[in-house]
Amino acid sequence: MELYQAQTFTAPFLFTGGIEGPACDRAGNIYAVNYSTQGTIGIVSPEGQGRVFIELPGGSVGNEIRFGSRGEM
Repeated sequence: MELYQAQTFTAPFLFTGGIEGPACDRAGNIYAVNYSTQGTIGIVSPEGQGRVFIELPGGSVGNEIRFGSRGEM
């Protein structure tokens, strides 16, 4: 019995080659650094719909996302 079969979840090439630090919130959204361009954080809904969540200021590029016990990023 196969426990899991991989499948496409999002459209191809939503994230850059520098994707970093994926993390999931309590609602099941996935966040990751470098969504459509360097210096962004993207959000992907449980249904696989992605968009830019935030653009980081001043040329910043993140490298990891974590959530605290109260759900803060």
